[in-house]
Formats: sequence, C-alpha cells, structure tokens
Amino acid sequence: MKHLVILIIICICLIGCTNNAHNEEWSKIDTCIHNSDTTALTLLRKIGRNKADFTKADKMRYELLLASAHNKFFISLKSDSTMTDVVDYYLENGNANERMKATFLLGCVYRDMGDTPLAIKYYEDAIKYADISNKDCDFYTLSRIYGQMGGIFEEQDSYNIMLSYFKLASKYAFIAKDTLGALSYYKDKGMAYYLMGKYDSVFITNKNVRDLYRRYGYKELAVLPSDIEIYIYLLKKQFVKAKYYMDISHKYFSKTNINTNENGINEYYKGLYYLGINKIDSAKYFFEHELYTYNDYNNKQAAAKGLFNLYKKEKEADSIVKYSELWNSAVDSSYAHMSTRHLQQMHAIFNYSMYKDLAQQKEYQLKIRTALIIVIIIVLFLLFLIFYMRNRLRFNKIKEQNTSYAFDILTLRNREQELSRTLKKKDSLNNEFIDRLHNEIESLQEKLSLQQSDKLRPDQWGMRDAFFNAPIVNYLHALSQKGQQASYSDIKNLRLHFEKYDNAFLSFLITKGSVLKEREFSLCLLTRLRFLPSEMACLLDVSPQVITNIRAKLLLSLYNLKGGAQSFDEKIRKS
Repeated sequence: MKHLVILIIICICLIGCTNNAHNEEWSKIDTCIHNSDTTALTLLRKIGRNKADFTKADKMRYELLLASAHNKFFISLKSDSTMTDVVDYYLENGNANERMKATFLLGCVYRDMGDTPLAIKYYEDAIKYADISNKDCDFYTLSRIYGQMGGIFEEQDSYNIMLSYFKLASKYAFIAKDTLGALSYYKDKGMAYYLMGKYDSVFITNKNVRDLYRRYGYKELAVLPSDIEIYIYLLKKQFVKAKYYMDISHKYFSKTNINTNENGINEYYKGLYYLGINKIDSAKYFFEHELYTYNDYNNKQAAAKGLFNLYKKEKEADSIVKYSELWNSAVDSSYAHMSTRHLQQMHAIFNYSMYKDLAQQKEYQLKIRTALIIVIIIVLFLLFLIFYMRNRLRFNKIKEQNTSYAFDILTLRNREQELSRTLKKKDSLNNEFIDRLHNEIESLQEKLSLQQSDKLRPDQWGMRDAFFNAPIVNYLHALSQKGQQASYSDIKNLRLHFEKYDNAFLSFLITKGSVLKEREFSLCLLTRLRFLPSEMACLLDVSPQVITNIRAKLLLSLYNLKGGAQSFDEKIRKS
C-alpha cells in the first residue's frame, strides 16, 4: 500500500512537471505571436509533433495558439471543424479572455471562408465575452475584433457603422498600450469620413494622427500624409500642397520597393498632378504606366479615366473615344465584380452547411468530381451572365425613363414660359402659334399625369411652385438621369429645402424618427416632391422593387394603415 501511494505521488509530480513545461512553451509562443515574431510558427510545428500525447487542455491550447498564429501572419484559416471544438471547450472551461479569443478566431475562420454573416456573428459574440470592467481584460484582442468589424462594414458600404467600430478599436488599443495599433485605427476613421464626403473631418483626423505620432515619438510617421489627403488636394486643384505631400510620401515608400496596387494609385495621383499643371507628357507617362502595369479594376479604371481627361483637354477626338470606351469597360468589369461578390455574400447567409457538403464530396471518384466541378462552373457562369445582363438592362431602362421624365418636365416649363411671353405681346398674328403651344402643353400635362400614382396633372399639383422648382430638386432630377446616387451633402441640402418650404412635413417625419431609417426618411421627402420610383431607386441606390416595398411598409409604420405603395404616396402628399 505504501509503495502504491508513493507511485501515485510520483505520477502526479510527473504530470505536474509536464503541464508546467507546456505552460512555459505556450506563454513563449503567445508572446512571439503578440510581437509578430514568426518564431511562433516554428515552435508550434515542433511541439505539434507530440500532439498525440497532449491532454485535452493542452490540445485545445495548441489549436487556439495555432489559429492565432495563422491569423497574425496572414495564413488563411479554411476549416471550422477544429475551431468549433476549441470554442466549445473554452466556453465551458475558459476564462473571459479565452472565451473572447477563441470565439474571435472562429469568426476569423468564417471571414477567410468568405462567410461574412457568420464572421460578424462570432465577432459580436466575442465582444459579449469581454469583461471590460476587469483590469486583466485582453484589450489588445478586443481592439482587433472591433478593427475587423470596421473593415467588414467598410466592404458593406456602411460607413457610419464602420466609423463607430474604428473609434472603439482605437480606444481599446490605447488602453492595451498598443500605440501604433491605436493610431492606425484612428487613421482609418479618416477613410470613413472620406467615404461619407466629409473632407474637413478627413483633414482634422489626419492632423490629430500626426500630432499623436509626434507625441509618442514616431517622428517619421508624423510627417507622412495619407493618400486620401493628397487626392482631396488634387480634386480641389491645390497642386502645390498635393505635390509637397506626394514628395514626402514617395520618399518614405520608395524604401520598400514593393510593386503593389496601391503604388498604381500613387501613379494616378502623379498623373492628375501633372495634368493639373499642364505637363501633358509627364501626365501621359504616369497614366499609361499605371494602365499597363497594374491589372486590378481600380487601377485600370483610374488610368483610363486619367487618359480620357488628358485627351479631352488636348481635344484629340480619336483618343477621347478610345479611352472613354476603355474607361466604360473598366467600370463595367468593376460593377460585375462587385455584383458577383455581393451575390456570393447573400448566398452565404442561407448556406452555412456548404463546407461540410464539400468535405463529403472528397469520397467521390476523381472523374465524377471533375465532371461536377465543370458543370458547376458552367452553371455559375450562366447565372452570372444572366444576372449581369439583367442588371445592365434594368439600369439602362431606369436611366431612359428618368431622362424622359426630366426632359418632359423641362419642356413643359419652357413651353409655359414661351406661352406667357407670347400672350404679353397681344399680337393677333400669333394666334396659330399660341394654339400650337396650348396643344403641346396640354399633351405634356397629360403625359406627365400618367406617370403619377394619383394621375394628377402638373398644373394640379403645382409644378410651377418654388417647392417643386428649386435648384436642389432640379439637380436631383438631373442626377437620376445619370443613374447616380445622391450624396450625403445632397440629402442634407434636400432637408434644408424642406426646412424652408415645408417645415411642418419635415417636423412630422422627425417625430417618427424611431421608425424611420435614413434611407426611408429620404424616400418620404422625394415622394413628397413627386419623384418617380425609378428616380428614387437611382438616388437611394436600390432597385425599384425595393422602393415599392419600402413605401408599402412605411404606410403601416407612419400611418398604421394597410395598403400598397400608391396609398402611401397619397398619404405622404396630403400630410
């Protein structure tokens, strides 16, 4: 019995020593990952050879650190089978930091698998596990989660959400004493402001970043401008400032000698600069170098646009046609690329089991699998082609309808003004001309009334009034003809227009702010001004069917009535 007790004690000591040895290695690997030291990968490969002898706790710790290292060093995480087990283990056995980190890394797995909805879900779950009231909270990982969320919502064009996440990422990186990370996220806020059209905020943000770089001792980074600032200066034709910051940027980045797509955009900036100061040959060199060196959509589109503007300035007709067609082709390719990407993201929402199905297909024979892949590629190509052509035809039809509507309104106003001038002359010889004007006006009134949901003629809803004939209203009609989206500034001016001419209606909408999103608020204003659904679709960057659905939904939200889009239009115009 005595020997048995001694044997048990020895076994416990050996197990304890083994665990302590592993814990020391785990801590060393974790430190290497945090410091971006690739030694972590070497250590993981070495210790992973004995994985069969690990306890469950050690195995889970190993898999957690392996996923963390792969994420840190940009090695794609392509399978969720292991990480789901890791998350389950730490949810049951781990502390708050371990639960947060494991769940975050599972979100990164789905990010790399292209499943954005699941990535967001697990990022949000990870945030819930963070105990920010505890001084031992892993604020470093928390800041990375918010940074990932900001990047995702930038891709989704949700700039306000993107901005809020980058603010939180910067805040928690500062708490974690990760100064460079905090300043990087702080700088990302400038991109959000740029995408929102708030150029003054871009300059303020970047000035604050440079001040902070200087305060924390990063003197070289403190003088480095952002690409966004340079581009804004070029847009504003402030070429002296643009050149000053371009030279600083070139001096800093020329040390790396890395030929990236971002360098192509810098060449576009140089082309814009030389075009702005009328050094045509230099501008042409940079635009052409960008066009033929970089193969991504953004560079192709930017270079073709630059050359189009160059030859437009030089008035060379053949080259204008050539590069306008090339520019349009690049824009179409970019549009198709974005359409495919969004289609894939929508598909991911409803197909979370796709990866398990693909794994099961590994049992099939090579010949069957190859045939299946070929069929899938053909089907996807056909679906893409149908989707792309359908969208192009719909877009062109909307533009044509908007152009016709805006043209008829403009023609009607011109004919009414012409009739008014003619009547003032009181010349009996003009009777035939007056009759012709009356007939044309009557025809236009009838034509425009058919496009209104209530069939009212323009002279019945007051087209001549300043409310319907203000510069911002005419500008938005013109914008919809081009199939372009209204900017943040345009919507702001539209609200100011209502403050001046229809403040009671604006106040009514403001009181309904709890049930109205920003897009729905703008739709109500445009409906009040008798914009067509096709015009609203362009200005709000959605499909006409979405406009119809929103109108029907808002009838219930705003007025507690059931009905269709036409009933909503009538209520909005009578409110």
